[in-house]
Amino acid sequence: MLFVTRYSVTGDRSKERVAELMAVFGERGEIPGTVAHYTALDGRGGFVIIETDAPETLYDATLAYQPWLEMETVPIMKVEDAVPAIIASLE
Repeated sequence: MLFVTRYSVTGDRSKERVAELMAVFGERGEIPGTVAHYTALDGRGGFVIIETDAPETLYDATLAYQPWLEMETVPIMKVEDAVPAIIASLE
C-alpha cells in the first residue's frame, strides 16, 4: 500500500536543534519502503512517499521524530487505479 507523509518542523529552528534532527535521521536513514522524499521549498518540512504493507514502520518513525516534526500520514493510490471506482460511483 502507498502512503504519503507530510512533515513540518516544530519548535525553534536553531542550529543545535536541526543538528539533533539530522543526527537522528543519519542514524535511522529513510523509512523502509521509501519511494521518494521531497523537501518543501518554504523550508518548513517535506513529503515522503512510502510503499509498505507494514504501517507500524510509519508509526515507529512518527514516534522517533516527534520531538522535532509534526507528521500526517495518509494512504494514497494512483489515479488510474481509482478511476474504475469513480466511474462506478457515477452510475
